[in-house]
Amino acid sequence: MLEFNQSTISLKKAGLVYDLPAIDTYAKYRANVTPAPVSIVDRGTFCLMDLSRVGYVISICEYDERGKVVLRPDFRGQRLNLYFRDLTDGVGIATEADIEKTCKFSAKWALAARKDPEKAPLVVHCAAGISRSTAIAMIPLIAYYESVHLAARRLYQIREFAQPNTHVLYLIHQRLSLEENIYEILFQAQNPGLFD
Repeated sequence: MLEFNQSTISLKKAGLVYDLPAIDTYAKYRANVTPAPVSIVDRGTFCLMDLSRVGYVISICEYDERGKVVLRPDFRGQRLNLYFRDLTDGVGIATEADIEKTCKFSAKWALAARKDPEKAPLVVHCAAGISRSTAIAMIPLIAYYESVHLAARRLYQIREFAQPNTHVLYLIHQRLSLEENIYEILFQAQNPGLFD
């Protein structure tokens, strides 16, 4: 689980605790690291892409008449399947449980990606690759960079037309107990010329 406080980020898994610098404490240092090996794509691209060099996948799918759909069951790497609609309220929206699962998955991925980015590429996809996937991608990006600001900048480098789902962002903001407003940080990252 990712736990954030004033001085450390604790990644707790199976009784192990990893204390990392607080968010944005080492933002300058993290800015010089290898860019997070993350891709955000739409469903069609995901179905056609070569996954042989991909180590991790976060799939955001929906239900069809048969129930839960799993795209690309041939993928043999680490995978997280989430099922929620691109809505901000009502039935089928993202839940705190979805965010918690993503935090746990992202903690494992971030440790592997920092160790060897070439062996830990992550693909995040939803139907269009614009809203749900870009919002969820903030969690692994924050885990990798240990900085919400750097994560937001990288998000718009990866997917410049991202429009993160506001409900998912709200759940992330609440779960990570962010002191700064995640919506403002994303707006600044999307419009860097306005704030220089």
